[in-house]
Amino acid sequence: MPQDVGKSRLFHFHKLWKSLCDQKELPPVDRFLTEYFRKNKQYGRRDRREYADLLYTVFRRGIYLAHRYLSGKSQAFAKSSPSLPHDPPAVWRLLRHIPYEDLWEYLHESLETYALKSPFLSMVHPSYEAYFKKRAHFSNWGEDSQQKFFLFLNKRPPLWLRLNYPEKKALVLHELRSLSLKAQEYDLPDITAIRVEGERGIYELRSYREGLFEIQDLASQWIGAQVQARPGMFVWDACAGGGGKTLLLASVMQNKGVIYASDIREFKLRHTKLRARRAQFSNIRYVGWDGSNLPLFPREVDRHGGFDRVLVDAPCSASGTWRRNPDAMYRFSLGKLPELLDLQRKLILKASCAVRPGGLLVYATCSWLVEENEEIAQFFIQEAKDFSMVSQDIYGFPYHDCDLMYAAVFRKVK
Repeated sequence: MPQDVGKSRLFHFHKLWKSLCDQKELPPVDRFLTEYFRKNKQYGRRDRREYADLLYTVFRRGIYLAHRYLSGKSQAFAKSSPSLPHDPPAVWRLLRHIPYEDLWEYLHESLETYALKSPFLSMVHPSYEAYFKKRAHFSNWGEDSQQKFFLFLNKRPPLWLRLNYPEKKALVLHELRSLSLKAQEYDLPDITAIRVEGERGIYELRSYREGLFEIQDLASQWIGAQVQARPGMFVWDACAGGGGKTLLLASVMQNKGVIYASDIREFKLRHTKLRARRAQFSNIRYVGWDGSNLPLFPREVDRHGGFDRVLVDAPCSASGTWRRNPDAMYRFSLGKLPELLDLQRKLILKASCAVRPGGLLVYATCSWLVEENEEIAQFFIQEAKDFSMVSQDIYGFPYHDCDLMYAAVFRKVK
C-alpha cells in the first residue's frame, strides 16, 4: 500500500516510473520491469516485487488518476468528464505527464475510496462499458458476478504452473514445499496444474531448470485442454506465440505424434525452440505463417489427410489478461478493433482448411469481448458449412482465480 512506503522506496519508485514514462511508447510492463531490474541489480527480490506491485497498481487505478488530475483538487468529478481522452492509449499519454507528487496523492486517495459508484470511473476506460454490458448479457452475469469481475480486476492472479511430465509430480511438489512454497493441485482433463504462493523464486528451482514444469496461467491451460490432443496425432498450433500451449500439447501427446508450431514472428518460434529443448520435447516442428496461404507442410501431413487438431489462438485485444497485465488496456485502441476482427476471421477460415475430416478446430482468444469470441464463432459456422460447433465457453474470472479466456471447438464433419 502506498501509505506504508518509506521515503527511500518512494525515491526509487519515482526513478522507475520516470524511466517508464521516458519510453517512446508504452511497452509491456512485465518486459520493461525485467529489463529495468536486469540493469539495476541493486534491487533484491522483495524490492522488485514491491515496486512491480506499485507500478501495476498505478495502471489498475489509471482511469481514476486521470479523472482526478483533470478535475483538479476536487474529487467530485462527473462520470462523463469531457476532458477525459476517449481512447485508452491517450489516457497513458496523460498519466505520464501528471506531476509525481500529485500522482502519488491521487493513488493513495483511490485506494482509500475504492467503493466508487462505477468501475468505469476507476479501473476500466468508459469506452468499454457497452462491451462489458454485452458480455454480462451473453454470459448471464447478474449483479454479484459483475461485482466479482471488477473485484478480481483489482488484484493480480496467482502463479500457476503446469507439469510437463505428470509422473514427476511428487518430485516437483516436494521441491516446492521444501522451499516453503504453498502448492495446491488443480486437475484439468489430461493436465495437472499447480497453484503456487510464496516468496522464493520459481526460476531457481532445479525442477524448473530441468524442464519438469512450465509457468502457465490456468485459463491458458484450459485452452490447451479444449484441443483434446492424444498421443500419435498430427496437431498444428497455428498462432503459437511463445509456445506455452505448444509445449502443453507436446506433454499431453507424451512426445508422440507431431506438432507444428507457427507464428509470424520468428523470434517467438526461436523462444519456443529453447523451451522445448529444456523440456526435452522432440515432436515439435516449426514453420512460419503470415496468416495468408497455408504453410508448405511436409508430405507427411498430406498423407495423413491433414491435421487431427488445429488450434488458432488468435491475436486479440488481450482484455482477458488485464488482471495480470493491467497496462494492456492502455496499449490497445478500440479504433483498431474492426481491423483485428477482420484478421481473426481470416485466420480461422484459413487454418480450418488444414483440418482433416473428423478433426477438431479450436478457436481461442484471451479476450472477454463478445465481438472477438461468440460473434467470430457465429461467422465461422455461417461460412464453413463443413464444420459443426461442438462447444464454446469462457473460463476464468469472475468464477476462477486466473486470467479470462474464450474457446470454441468445431468438428469437421466431411
